[in-house]
Amino acid sequence: LNLVEATTYYASVQAEDLAGNLSDIISGDGITIDQSGPVPGQLNDGTAEDIDWVNINYLVDGTWTGFEDSLSGIAEYEFSVGLAPGQTQTVTWTSANLDTAITVSASLTESPTYYANVRAVDSVLNVGDLVSSDGFGLDVSVPVTGNVYDGLGEDLTWTNITDSIAANWSGFSDLYSGIEFYEAAVGTSPGGQNTVGWLAADTVISITHHGLNLEHGSTYYCSVRATDVVDNVSSPGTSNGITIDTLSPVINLMAETSSEDPYFQGSDSSITLFWGADDDLSGIEHYEYALGSSAGETDLLAWTDAGTDQSVTIVDLILAEGSQYYGSIRVYDQAGNMAEVHGNGVTIDITAPDTGSGIDITDLNNTNDQSYTGSTTTLQASWAGFTDNLSGIAIYEYGVGSASLQTDIQDWISVDLDTFMLDNSFTLNNGDAYY
Repeated sequence: LNLVEATTYYASVQAEDLAGNLSDIISGDGITIDQSGPVPGQLNDGTAEDIDWVNINYLVDGTWTGFEDSLSGIAEYEFSVGLAPGQTQTVTWTSANLDTAITVSASLTESPTYYANVRAVDSVLNVGDLVSSDGFGLDVSVPVTGNVYDGLGEDLTWTNITDSIAANWSGFSDLYSGIEFYEAAVGTSPGGQNTVGWLAADTVISITHHGLNLEHGSTYYCSVRATDVVDNVSSPGTSNGITIDTLSPVINLMAETSSEDPYFQGSDSSITLFWGADDDLSGIEHYEYALGSSAGETDLLAWTDAGTDQSVTIVDLILAEGSQYYGSIRVYDQAGNMAEVHGNGVTIDITAPDTGSGIDITDLNNTNDQSYTGSTTTLQASWAGFTDNLSGIAIYEYGVGSASLQTDIQDWISVDLDTFMLDNSFTLNNGDAYY
């Protein structure tokens, strides 16, 4: 016979007896020729939408749709798994009956890509073309934990912010399925979550937690963990902690000219500033200084970074005699707190005192100038008429020489504000004059 696909053929039968009588003809209900396998559909890895990764190493799931057989109809599906499309070395062909999903036992390892295969068999055992999935891999390894840093840039140790805290991280990785999202938490101990519980951060690598009430002096630790595509969770990475410091440094010195903070100075081209400060928690980070013609002003010198130095000499100035100039200092601690103070000013006085007059005196006469003394060890003198109309006289000094205005016998020596001198430490020669 030369039968045609999809055509129905009917067999008819009649009986004839020995006398030649014929029975009625009867026909069967027909049989249709089906020599084509079912049309393949689509196969997904997993139990619903197609997946690329699994985290169970002993099971394989598959689901499929769209298989058709318009003649004898699909009688069963067969499912297999291999290391390439169409291969079956992982799971040999296994019947799924008429189910369109299956879970089979398998022994999977990380690294290879596995491909599921499905084929349909129709009612007359025609086997359709197989269809293969796009492949899946096994990932049972947790992501690699990276490093966590306090702040949004370089790692911070101190902050003065109490209503928010930030962290950033790097170095997290996942060899197989890849990182799906990060979670971040904050606590008062390494790895703790008592301040902020685990909060999803998508795939960004930084986060800021707002609406907090952080305490001065407390240290907070930021933790981060990564979850990959198949829900493997890494060990948390934890920062080395950031401490809250909300108190400004205490400035204990701000002086012009010298650390004794005098009211006057004798230079009209430079001013030296001195300062000092303490910070009980984060410590001093840097100082800034400025100079102005009134307290707090910076018209002579704008704020300038001094690092951690505690004095500076400002040169190349043009200062007016009789005018007052004021230094200012700012100090910043490691947390960013700042304190500022202004000096009480220094007045410029570059004019020497007006010279008075002096007389030599002795024990015999201390009111009139004497030309002779009977002592070979003692010289005495007194003076008057010295004046200074700006800063005032601070000290007097005397010297002794073998000629006028010389100090070869006794170099200059202070007597504070006394207006006389008596020195009995000399060895004087008879007949010599001393000045």
